[in-house]
Amino acid sequence: MTNKDFSRTSAEDIGAALFDADFYLEAYPDVREAGVDPFAHYRSHGWRERRDPSRTFSTNYYLDSNPDVAAAGIDPLLHYANTGIFEGRHPRPPEVHFNDKALVLGATSVRQQALHWQPADEDMPLTADDLRRCLEDAFAIGSGKAVLSLSHDQYVKNVGGVQSIVASEAKALQQQGWTYIHLSPAWPVPMLAESQHPSEMRLVLTLNGRRQGVVLEADLVQVLRPSGATAPALYFVLHHAMGFAPTTVVALAKTCQPSPSYIWTHDFFSLCTNPFLLRNNRSFCGAPVPESTACMVCSNGQVRPAHLSAMRQIFEALSPVVLAPSLSAFEFWRAHTDLPMSGTYVVPPASLEFEAAAVARTSGPVRVAFIGPPAAHKGWAAFATLVTRHREDARYEFFRLGVGESTLNGVRSIYTEVDADNPDAMIKALRDHAIDVVVNWYSCFETFSFSTHEAMAAGAFVVTRYEAGNVWPAIASAPGQRGLALHSEAELRALFLGDQMIKLAKRPRSHGKLSRTHGTADLLLEENRRHG
Repeated sequence: MTNKDFSRTSAEDIGAALFDADFYLEAYPDVREAGVDPFAHYRSHGWRERRDPSRTFSTNYYLDSNPDVAAAGIDPLLHYANTGIFEGRHPRPPEVHFNDKALVLGATSVRQQALHWQPADEDMPLTADDLRRCLEDAFAIGSGKAVLSLSHDQYVKNVGGVQSIVASEAKALQQQGWTYIHLSPAWPVPMLAESQHPSEMRLVLTLNGRRQGVVLEADLVQVLRPSGATAPALYFVLHHAMGFAPTTVVALAKTCQPSPSYIWTHDFFSLCTNPFLLRNNRSFCGAPVPESTACMVCSNGQVRPAHLSAMRQIFEALSPVVLAPSLSAFEFWRAHTDLPMSGTYVVPPASLEFEAAAVARTSGPVRVAFIGPPAAHKGWAAFATLVTRHREDARYEFFRLGVGESTLNGVRSIYTEVDADNPDAMIKALRDHAIDVVVNWYSCFETFSFSTHEAMAAGAFVVTRYEAGNVWPAIASAPGQRGLALHSEAELRALFLGDQMIKLAKRPRSHGKLSRTHGTADLLLEENRRHG
């Protein structure tokens, strides 16, 4: 037994955890002047007077939208803490957002960040003749079809969600005899690059999974330009424009035949220089109009209009087919831009198929995990708060699964590296260590979330935010109760205080099989099958 007993946490304790005394006293000076306990005042009088207990809970909204609670004369905050959270009731109107002045502190613009980025490759460029021989040799042993693919870094060298999709796409096409040409900036920057003369723009060439070296845009355009009936069918796929000049993207796309070009929305870089739409790199902004006050107080606000103009230059020149990893990501993107396009496909990078038989959970403490790097936009701070509050709570054990060691006291690190040779390493690690709960408390809009799908495949229960993009739609569409969405971090803390988290975590759940798709390859191969 630890020196803290959390096992007798009541609904009133959970309600107190959701209550913000500082907010209440500031919002209602009569309570402050009376010198009474703010939570006691809310419990006895405040909610009946339709006062709000925190910035994230609207008493008016909760009672008006839940007439059964109002008719029963129940404290709305206590009802929400006891049952409303788990019934999916909303504590405030979904469209309400609250400003946090602290978000502007320490934020820097992408132009400032770019000053510290270093070149990825400083090799001397291949000569035009060497480049021509390299590509002609690849085309000679290929099927006569090729893809010219662009992304922000070298997928054979770096790891991540976009890189794994590019790698899977490349492998699937190469297995069918296609030539896969990939380009990334030799000097990456966290924004669109300034236009340079084609004879100066340096790119890293990876051909059929092997890095060939640095090439010049002018030489590449000259070599790839269609010339006669022997020219291969060359398809253009833009996975990510970061680090490329718009003129470079358009020039490379114009070398490709047949059309159309394909442009991915793996994230929201086409809407802002911050691809995660994090205002001042901290809080999801929802992609407001560039002239809004919200943009004016953001470190990226000044450069956003020029960025949007440059992205429009690309889309207007190519009128692409837009590819999105989830329907929710595409719907959000389409609602916030009128960039021209000729069509769209939703192409999830993976799909889940669940087994029929449920697997019993192990006895003992609930094993709670954070997956991946401890990044702010991934929700590490919220997870760390849970650890700090419950590291002495015998009901829980905390883990981080990923590369590197955790320095947070109370967290056990499980080294887990996912790569092309071991794509299911995270699923296996979650199962091997009997993880019951995964906290995916993203502050950004996740367009797909591999970690959510990996957690569900391992049989873990996922706790997330409603506003975390495709995370909750993915959970809600899976069979059975595989997770829970909340509105605020206060609700997350309250959930772990009570016994409801214990009950949900220990329910039997079936495992699943995560089948990865092959990005644009699936579309291109199907199109070529249809046309012979």
